[in-house]
Amino acid sequence: MRVLTPITLFVAAAALVACGKSPEKPTPSAPPASTTTVPADIGKSVDALFAGIPAPDAGTEAGNLLLSEYSGPYDGVPHFDRMDVAGLKPALEAGMARNLAEIEAIANNPDAPTFANTIIALERAGDALGRVFTYWGIWSSNMSTPEFRGIQQE
Repeated sequence: MRVLTPITLFVAAAALVACGKSPEKPTPSAPPASTTTVPADIGKSVDALFAGIPAPDAGTEAGNLLLSEYSGPYDGVPHFDRMDVAGLKPALEAGMARNLAEIEAIANNPDAPTFANTIIALERAGDALGRVFTYWGIWSSNMSTPEFRGIQQE
């Protein structure tokens, strides 16, 4: 009969440990005490704050298309079938003007600062400009043209 070496014993012990059952994790019965809830009507104060700001207007149909909210499935998709690089520059300028007006409205709000009229409002500011930057990303990455690169240089 052979005498078991320490290496053989170690390998056998490791195999037995690997076959063992892992400890079960306890399932939480209640959410942690630090969980916060956001009221459903928190966006109304932001809508009221931005109500006096006119909708962005690029002055051209192509530019206004880039600024418009998306439609379709999945909360809307960009208008890939109708986008035109000719509307990019006016849409960028109109989107930046709207973004500045939204930030001015937040900064000059006479109400006491709250989470809704400061943080939520800052998160929503620049939505129109963000939509234009969706198209910017498409043109800068895989649909770049000399016309786009001219706008990009400005």
